[in-house]
Amino acid sequence: MYRKISMAFLVVACSAFVVVVASKQFSTSANGNMRASAAMPLASRVAVDPIQITSPTDGATVPERPFVEGTVSDPNATVWVVIHPMEVSDYWVQPKTSMRGGGRWKVQVYAGRPGTPDVGKHFEIRAVANPKQPLREGIKLTDWPNAQLQSPIIEVVRGK
Repeated sequence: MYRKISMAFLVVACSAFVVVVASKQFSTSANGNMRASAAMPLASRVAVDPIQITSPTDGATVPERPFVEGTVSDPNATVWVVIHPMEVSDYWVQPKTSMRGGGRWKVQVYAGRPGTPDVGKHFEIRAVANPKQPLREGIKLTDWPNAQLQSPIIEVVRGK
C-alpha cells in the first residue's frame, strides 16, 4: 500500500523573475520504497516586469478611446503612456495616469484620430515610469521617452 506525500512548490524570486525550482508528488510504500509522480519542469521561468500593461492585451482590437491599465513596482512612480501609430514616426504622450492602490494605474488614451480614418490601423503602446524628461499630454516625440522604467511594448489594432 502506498501513502501519498506532497512536496509543495519551492519558489525563488530572483531580480525580475520568479523561478519555480521543483514541484513533485511522492508515494511511499509500507516498506519505505518511494516513487515520484506528477513532476513539473525544473526551473520554469515566469517574467515579472517592474512596469507592465495588463489591459489591453497584445494583439487586441481597441476602440477610439480605450482604457489602458497596468502595474508598477514603485507605487510612488509617475507613470505615462505613449502611443506610436505604426504608419508614422510620431510618438504621442497620452493623459497622465490615475494611480490606484498597490502600484496599479489606469488612463483613457487616444488610439488615433476621431471617427473612422484610423480603423484597422496598428498602434504600439508603452508605459514609462519616472521619465527623464518632463512629459505632458499631447506632446509629440520622435522616439520612446527615456525613463527609469519602461514596459514591454504591446501592439493593438484600432476598431470602430
